[in-house]
Amino acid sequence: MKERILRCYVRGRDNRWEAMCIDLDIAVEGVSRSDVANKLEAAVLSYIHAAQEENGRDARRLLSRRAPFGVRLAVQFGAFLHLAFGSRSGGDLRGGFEMACPG
Repeated sequence: MKERILRCYVRGRDNRWEAMCIDLDIAVEGVSRSDVANKLEAAVLSYIHAAQEENGRDARRLLSRRAPFGVRLAVQFGAFLHLAFGSRSGGDLRGGFEMACPG
């Protein structure tokens, strides 16, 4: 099975964290960066397995569902600002990562 690389982002402060996979429009919340990374990986894998059980056309549609353009733009702009102006922006910690999943 072909592997797919998904773009994911995390943001948090203290014990309030969120992570989002913008390539499948899946988001989770948790208490730490590692917590949301683990939850997001589990949610993405569960979603992919469920989508692959659908018929061909529906599976393709579900597996190509991306976050809305405005959300993708806001997340990527926030990641750019984080890289350009430092590791802390407004007290939030931010970061991006890629996740390899079956495609």
